[in-house]
Amino acid sequence: MPTTSLSHYGHDRLCANRRHHHATPTILITMMDQIGERTLLAVSGGRYIVRDSETLRLPAGCGYAVDVRYNRGDDLYEVTRAFVRDGLTYTKGIRTHIYCDQLAESVWDASCFRNVPFGVDEDAPLI
Repeated sequence: MPTTSLSHYGHDRLCANRRHHHATPTILITMMDQIGERTLLAVSGGRYIVRDSETLRLPAGCGYAVDVRYNRGDDLYEVTRAFVRDGLTYTKGIRTHIYCDQLAESVWDASCFRNVPFGVDEDAPLI
């Protein structure tokens, strides 16, 4: 496996037909495989940003993004709906303790920022 340096983090990359960028860490490639190719294409058009060695950002549009983080100690995932504006990131909802078979659905729910409540405000009425 090629080594990755911090200079590779934070750049847009494309994911199409499981041909991942050579500098993407193995855990993130496994994460994308568990999310599924169709969900990746539906959420972000196949684009992804490597935030760090265990965090993947999928830009969803209109300033929203979905951050997926792997928790190595628990072998679980954390999915965050984020709003990015002027270099600042605002958390709009978060789900923790997600198993690999629930990952695709959680990522999809986080990307539907217009009509699906997500995370801590799931019981709040939609505006």
